[in-house]
Amino acid sequence: MLGLKSTECYKASSTNNNTMCHCIKKKKLLDLMSVFPVAHSIFTDRATKRRIEFRRIKKQFEKFADVNPDK
Repeated sequence: MLGLKSTECYKASSTNNNTMCHCIKKKKLLDLMSVFPVAHSIFTDRATKRRIEFRRIKKQFEKFADVNPDK
């Protein structure tokens, strides 16, 4: 329908569920959000959770590798 591809890009270690990444161009995303108003809150919520998870993984790596330690 929209020509979207879905691939598993990483597995969150804090959950047992697979985390899926949807490849979509910015224009299509904006079109979806204008057609489906609820989509904005869904995508914003997902983006916030994704950012939190990536920051958690980054901090975990920095602590393990002793890279960029916080003072």
